[in-house]
Amino acid sequence: MVLWGVDVRSGARRITLVARPRVSRPHTARAWAGAAMLVVLGATPRAHAQASALLPRPASMVFAVGEAPFAVSARVVVETPANASAAMRAVAQQFAATLRRRTGAVVAVGANATGPATTARIVIDSSVSSNNVSSSKAEAYELLVKADVIVVSASSSAGVRWGLNTLLQLLTRSAGTSTGTPVRWTVPALRIAEAPRYAWRGSMIDVGRHLLTVRDIERHIDLLSQYKMNVLHWHLTDDQGWRIEIPRYPRLTSVGAWRRESDGTRYGGFYTQAQIRGLVRYADARGITIVPEIEIPGHSSAAIAAYPHLGCTNDTIPVPSSWGVFADVYCAGKEETFTFLFNVLDDVMALFPSPLIHVGGDEVPKDRWKACADCQAVMRREGLANEEELQSWFMRRVATHVATRGRRIIGWDEVLEGPYVPNGVVQSWRDASMTRKAVTRGFPVIASPSEVTYLNRSAGELSMRDVYAFDPMPSGLDAAQRSRVMGGEVPLWSEHITSGANLDLMALPRLLAFAEVLWSGSGGDYAEFARRVDQVHVPALRAKGYAVGPNSESLVTMSIGFDTVAQRARLRLPFVAPGLVIRASTDGTKPTGASAVARDGALLSASQTTRLQAFWGAQAVREERRVDVLRHAGVGARVTAAPVVDARYPGTGAFGLADGLRGSSDHGDGLWQGWWVPEVTLSSALPRGTPGARVEVRFLQNVRSWILLPRTVDISFSADSVTWSSPVSLTNDVPLTREGAIIHVYSARAPSAMAVRYVRVVARGGLLPAEHPGAGQPAWIFADEIQVFRR
Repeated sequence: MVLWGVDVRSGARRITLVARPRVSRPHTARAWAGAAMLVVLGATPRAHAQASALLPRPASMVFAVGEAPFAVSARVVVETPANASAAMRAVAQQFAATLRRRTGAVVAVGANATGPATTARIVIDSSVSSNNVSSSKAEAYELLVKADVIVVSASSSAGVRWGLNTLLQLLTRSAGTSTGTPVRWTVPALRIAEAPRYAWRGSMIDVGRHLLTVRDIERHIDLLSQYKMNVLHWHLTDDQGWRIEIPRYPRLTSVGAWRRESDGTRYGGFYTQAQIRGLVRYADARGITIVPEIEIPGHSSAAIAAYPHLGCTNDTIPVPSSWGVFADVYCAGKEETFTFLFNVLDDVMALFPSPLIHVGGDEVPKDRWKACADCQAVMRREGLANEEELQSWFMRRVATHVATRGRRIIGWDEVLEGPYVPNGVVQSWRDASMTRKAVTRGFPVIASPSEVTYLNRSAGELSMRDVYAFDPMPSGLDAAQRSRVMGGEVPLWSEHITSGANLDLMALPRLLAFAEVLWSGSGGDYAEFARRVDQVHVPALRAKGYAVGPNSESLVTMSIGFDTVAQRARLRLPFVAPGLVIRASTDGTKPTGASAVARDGALLSASQTTRLQAFWGAQAVREERRVDVLRHAGVGARVTAAPVVDARYPGTGAFGLADGLRGSSDHGDGLWQGWWVPEVTLSSALPRGTPGARVEVRFLQNVRSWILLPRTVDISFSADSVTWSSPVSLTNDVPLTREGAIIHVYSARAPSAMAVRYVRVVARGGLLPAEHPGAGQPAWIFADEIQVFRR
């Protein structure tokens, strides 16, 4: 009797003993499938540790406790079926190449491959009909490992691929028993039968904000394939950059692919059609479908910067260098817009064989459409009640064109705000309720609720445990609705992902949790999963050169505080992930991998800019942090605010408006203080009298973030806090239509004879404009410094 043991489905430490009868065809997986089972408590055999660490966790795995492992000999034959498809033969050849590199064995592949009697045999059986896995599951496979043969049984090349990938995870290297004995490669005797729970198991890479190299993307594809994920959603265009070559529209890449950064440098790039074809082939050879995304009709600033006539105003705009949502979108009222988009999509579909093409549809401001005569004319002609229906009409035109090429569209869940195309796919992102809304309306859905799948969020916000608890399937659905949940996807938006190493650090190890959830289903033992990841997979991935981030902490926790004793800003680095180094420059140049290391607690030099950058080796990780320090007579002043600052935006604390630190264009940089009220009064008590003082107060506007510059700012001065000068009343001329973050300085000079000790600033906010989602509501007021200069 041969003992088959350790059913690992639940992660329990037990042994399942199976009496396997001798059969005439020992390489067929189904010959012993009906054998009786006896469960006996016990410990997992040490020899099976590698198998027990498989990821994703198999649906069914049983060890043959009494049988010797399969040993990889000097020669290996991979036998393919005589009627194997070209795809299946390619999978076998790729596996053979990997096996050669790893073990040094001579590996032959073919339907009639033969070798000496000592040749190890790996058999691919495509005539599978299993009692354990439904044959309707196209990616199902069975793997039988015996001492003399390995059999991978599957009805498709995809199933064969995943079976062989599992085999590679099982391959164990061990030294010989005596000096000079060669290394042995073995696979424990066992049987695995499984199929994925979900057909769509994806990762999304955004290259619109920050570009990745072709090799970076190939390495991510390798990662997906290793862990049985099968879709790379490639977000190729956005406001901040157009990344795909379209020969008939050269300005998309000569203009739209480049932006001017805040420090004056030019950033950008794109992928040629030859590079894209190469990546599509590379992915296909590894079982990965690349689904391209061309953003329509919003997030289109880069295209409009290249071809202004595509927008409603015909104005020449720059490619934005800040993040957020921008008003300029494709004009729905011009036929040339659709000519352009149809031509672009034709080129895209010629490059990508994916049956689904992602066309965005998210975060589309309607400001320009409301003011556009051409758009309004279309609405009247088509009988559309509002701009939401205009977007639905726009998307239906795009979908109709894509359908003429035999493809279907995917849209982000905003497409559900109006009529959607009958055969369209929805990608839910705002929350899990959008998955339910899509399937109840009859649409297939890819679940990507941001709170549990957005891996661009730090592990401090979204831990590996949180990802492991994710289930794409909402509760309470009927069978038809459940069938419409295609699976899920983890987006990696790249506003703060600046390099290939940065991509790795955000994806890993949390991507592994997602891979297991989508393949095996949620509800597993997290502690057991985390042990597999930490003890086996993280070391293996690092050995392959992948950067692996923390399970539950941010890569870097950085803050700038004000030292009241030194009267200077101080850098705080309470946590820096192992392997990362923070480097700094103070000469105006961008930090490099050779720049000085920044230490926790370091005082920042006065009256200069310190540039801080995290590095993994030579690769930058996350965006650079610029800290502008300015010495002025108000540094260290006691500033009070009425009402008190909102707890969500406290700046650097009690001295936040008098710390010599100037905020950046990012209102969340930790230097700005914010109030969501109509009026704020700021009172500053200076350390000493300042004759003829000039005061400058910096405020921020970012309309899309609900932040407006104060409508009026009154600045008053006093020498004794009793008698005050008449207020200097100031306004601004910055239009509400200006996009992005705008910093504006309100400046006033005190009476020349006054030695100013006290300054009062009254800022009165405005209301959000009519086209804004919060129209008529008070806006946020953001201030970061009351600067005082001597005469």
